[in-house]
Amino acid sequence: MESGKRYYYNPKYARNTSIIFLMIGGEGPEDGKWAAKPDIQYLQWAQEYGAHVFDLEHRFFGDSWPKPYVTRSIP
Repeated sequence: MESGKRYYYNPKYARNTSIIFLMIGGEGPEDGKWAAKPDIQYLQWAQEYGAHVFDLEHRFFGDSWPKPYVTRSIP
């Protein structure tokens, strides 16, 4: 089964490190703010540590639905 998973990536603060900051979205669609708004503390830390920043949309919210969508009846 193919799965469509929406995410945002911000390499702006990344330096030659393997540090990754990963924000996993909650119960709603993601709009990318956790990877883009520099006034958020999370991104200030990313800048301080030279981290790559990812913002993942939680599956089953927004556009992150497994594809094809399948329903089954329970006998």
